[in-house]
Amino acid sequence: MVTNLDYLAAFVAVYDSGGFAQAAAESKRHASTFSRKISALEDELGFEIFVRHGKSVEPTSQGHALYDHAKGLLVEADMFETKVQSIFSDHPANATIVIDSAINELGILEHISQLMCDYPSLKLTLKSGDTQSVRDMLINDEADIAFAMSTFSLPAAINHCTCFEFEFLRVATSEYLESHGWKPGEQVAPSTIRGMTQVILSPLREAGVESQVYSHQLINADNSRIAMELAKQGVGWCNVPKALCEAEIAAANLQAFSVESDYAGSWSVDMLWPVDKVYDPIRERLIELLR
Repeated sequence: MVTNLDYLAAFVAVYDSGGFAQAAAESKRHASTFSRKISALEDELGFEIFVRHGKSVEPTSQGHALYDHAKGLLVEADMFETKVQSIFSDHPANATIVIDSAINELGILEHISQLMCDYPSLKLTLKSGDTQSVRDMLINDEADIAFAMSTFSLPAAINHCTCFEFEFLRVATSEYLESHGWKPGEQVAPSTIRGMTQVILSPLREAGVESQVYSHQLINADNSRIAMELAKQGVGWCNVPKALCEAEIAAANLQAFSVESDYAGSWSVDMLWPVDKVYDPIRERLIELLR
């Protein structure tokens, strides 16, 4: 039985590169080092895994048969070493992160991907849900960390910090705006927008945020992507993150507009966690990445 991982690493390196000299050049070692390790491995196995052809080598049928298994064993060995290091460093073994479906288009997954590079042995579970279910998962100990749209109040069992702000735009199709008397370059009167159909984010309204509501006729959507797609179909207007709708505006599928005497639109994203979880290195790292 082969117990020397160095021999297997040499086998994979020579197999991938096509020769001892090539493997040596890639790893900045001597070709004789690889030749010696391969010979030792063949002695342990009891058969040849390469046919030598001067400056190159060719895997035997046995070499071909062993390659995938050897490479998989090396990957497992690396994962084992990483796990040992994480235990010594007192890194958490598991984490569950839940993301509000209203904000899953705002780049949070990019930061979570970086987190996984920092904690490669972490067993991560990702979930999504509306604003209320995100809170419930934290309170019911079904999640360690959550990301949600900022609201004006939170349950006493939840702590939070604001991670970042984002700009949003009021958008509709040009045809829909023109049907309500809008002309390019003009602002929409408050009395006009109240008579238009608005697609709103229902999770925010359910959480008590009424400041997003302008119109009398409402369509509820649970995330910004759905709201924007409804606006593209010409059924009304909506507030959506600028980063999400810029391409649609550039393609003339949507038109950004403003309302008379109104403010520039922005909102923020909060990270949430249970109050009884005083310190969490995963949470602290995410805060660093998001800021």
